[in-house]
Amino acid sequence: MSQQVWAGVDAGKSDHHCVAIDAEGQRLLSRRVANDETALLELIDAVTAQADGGDVTWAIDLNAGGAALLITLLIAAEQRLLYIPAAPSTTPRPATAATAKPTPKTPPSSPTKLGCAATCSRCDSVMTSRSSCAS
Repeated sequence: MSQQVWAGVDAGKSDHHCVAIDAEGQRLLSRRVANDETALLELIDAVTAQADGGDVTWAIDLNAGGAALLITLLIAAEQRLLYIPAAPSTTPRPATAATAKPTPKTPPSSPTKLGCAATCSRCDSVMTSRSSCAS
């Protein structure tokens, strides 16, 4: 009896782990395979045999590197393949002395720097740093 099968692959450099499930979420296959052509072809055959003529959808977490051979073999076998990128880590990394940034210094707020104007508190006249109050 044909059935829809989903196969998820956790790809690595030397080994991959594949889990195949059916439409009800029941595990049909869980296997670790070496990253070589013979082992990967056997995996593809085992998963497609579970589908018994039905559709197989493959999902993989890498799109290059160690997964390149598996991707090539799945495409050659005309299998449906999805790339699912890994989720970003939500755990913040601890700060270390190497990554810590110093707190920036706050510039002084004195209005008497060159180019800044100040108001005399005695006579309300505008002064610059080079002038003095006339009163």
